[in-house]
Amino acid sequence: MKKSNFVKLLLIGALLLLAISIVIEARQQQQAQQSGQGNAQGQQPQGQGQQRPPQELKNIQVLKGMTYQQVREVMNQWEKELGVGCNYCHINPFDQDTPRKNVARFMLTQYVNGMKHKDGSAVSCKDCHQADISFLRTRPFEHAVGQDRKGLVALKGMDHAQLMETMQAFTKALNVKCDYCHTGDFGEDTPRKEIARFMIMDFSGGLTKDGKSATCNDCHLGRAAKILARLPRPQQQRPPANNDAAPKKPTE
Repeated sequence: MKKSNFVKLLLIGALLLLAISIVIEARQQQQAQQSGQGNAQGQQPQGQGQQRPPQELKNIQVLKGMTYQQVREVMNQWEKELGVGCNYCHINPFDQDTPRKNVARFMLTQYVNGMKHKDGSAVSCKDCHQADISFLRTRPFEHAVGQDRKGLVALKGMDHAQLMETMQAFTKALNVKCDYCHTGDFGEDTPRKEIARFMIMDFSGGLTKDGKSATCNDCHLGRAAKILARLPRPQQQRPPANNDAAPKKPTE
């Protein structure tokens, strides 16, 4: 091969490598900008194909009276505090009801707006969730692993009469029996005991409702231990089957 041809090939190869590196760098910069914009809007890195609310607000029940921008700010804050994206509750169309929307409305009216901290400050989603949508699966056990938690922890210092009265209030408020948390050995530790301790020490113990200390009944209302599973679900519209779309006229 002639030396001039070899030089030309080297030059062409160098130009191709330069062009490829420029394209790769441009794409990386574009992705970084898009990621930065998403995080600035409150989107989480694990986003699920986020969709943003339309400019025209519909089906607003708890946040009535707010402007579009105010609702956007509230929703962005919820995303951060719960560690989720818009599609965790919303579907297309954006204003359609979903079970998780009902849960959010319930939480907002009953807990966030219905309670205060004992120092009078407002309650927020972050107080309990701390960017974890299912915090009861982990947070109650963070300080219990490797420790001997047998016996009284949250109710330590109560005499027998006080303890029985408190336990009876628990069973009535949660609509359960003693064996929901206890085994045959009442002093034995169980996961549900740890959750109950967490709810007392890190949740209800620091809150007030209507100026009084919060209790289990303020949230559970005697319905069930897993209250969110008992919320009413929105009616799903089903398409009529076959030719039953139009009502038939009664025969005479």
